Amino acid sequence: MKKLIIATFISVIFMTSCDYVDAPYIQMGANGCTITEPTFTPRTNPVRKILVEDMTGHRCGNCPRAAEKMLDLYSNYPGQIVGVSLHSELSGYFTAPLADTGKFSYDFRTALAKAIDQKFGVSAVGLPNGLVNRKKVSGNPVISHTQWANEASQILAAPPDMDIQIKPFFNASDSSLCAYVYVECLNNLSGSFKLACYLVEDEFINWQKDYAYPGENIQFYHHEHVLRAPLSTTWGTLLADGQVNTGQTFVNGYSITFDLARWNPDHCKVIAFVYNENTDEVIQAEEQKIIP
Repeated sequence: MKKLIIATFISVIFMTSCDYVDAPYIQMGANGCTITEPTFTPRTNPVRKILVEDMTGHRCGNCPRAAEKMLDLYSNYPGQIVGVSLHSELSGYFTAPLADTGKFSYDFRTALAKAIDQKFGVSAVGLPNGLVNRKKVSGNPVISHTQWANEASQILAAPPDMDIQIKPFFNASDSSLCAYVYVECLNNLSGSFKLACYLVEDEFINWQKDYAYPGENIQFYHHEHVLRAPLSTTWGTLLADGQVNTGQTFVNGYSITFDLARWNPDHCKVIAFVYNENTDEVIQAEEQKIIP
């Protein structure tokens, strides 16, 4: 079965939740994706990929250690890690920008990161911490960065239950992005399955506090996997509620308009993941650069 869902955002919903706003930077195409749906060819040897979410802050001096663990995962499991760095308002001091100085004045926070933080309670545990496939470990999905590698190795040992492909189309003339996401079921599964799609940016250079660095404050720190905005809704698009069968496929299209003053399309990528709403656990994840 193939289903096309065009997602369009009403930006004002983000404007009342906190003192930062996503709305000026999230401008969805009025008609959703206007690019014709592309053809997807099922892959012959899909692999399991996992979502690793790092709750971090640019004024958190221990957080670079978690960023290093994320880079290790990318190195040790090439092509199987989808990373996201989230800056949540709920982390307080660690993510709050400084208005009276050039240092740490950039606001990394997003309403999306706050919503994820509220649901899973990461900041309440402390930084740095995160989620690996949003899977519970000893009853809690929030785990220390020192545990990420062990959890990743266990999850990646199993074959995939789904495969995801992403085809982004960026139009430089109007700074619009249309991203199509293809999901193929590789096994019969039962649950309530949702597809979430986010915009992430790599190689964003800005201030970062690091207690291991002389002077603590790094001016030209390379922030990776920075969460920018949702392309789907925060919690995604419902694919199926109940049984999904081997060979069943879904295609969803999402659009967004870039604010080039904040986001660099050359460094941005689309990430997508399917999760079981009944357990919150991620089934499969994928990432794709907007401009190869």
